[in-house]
Amino acid sequence: MEDASFIKLKDLSLTYQFNKSTCRKLHLNQFSIWANLQNVWTWTKYKGIDPEIGSGGGISIFGVDRQNTAPPIRLTFGLRASF
Repeated sequence: MEDASFIKLKDLSLTYQFNKSTCRKLHLNQFSIWANLQNVWTWTKYKGIDPEIGSGGGISIFGVDRQNTAPPIRLTFGLRASF
């Protein structure tokens, strides 16, 4: 048996809202940009790939690590504008 305790930063979102004077120069009512990061960081002493072995659905025996792949780091970003 192995200690699989962990701390995970799973979701991080940042948004920047432009001020009204900048929006007026762009002929917009509102304008913002945003970014979202998923599966950012995991702190653990666990020697396997991912300490959340039960989350993938690929486990047939409780507590057995089948060396599933870790969830990918995902970056999403975008713009929001209202005219």
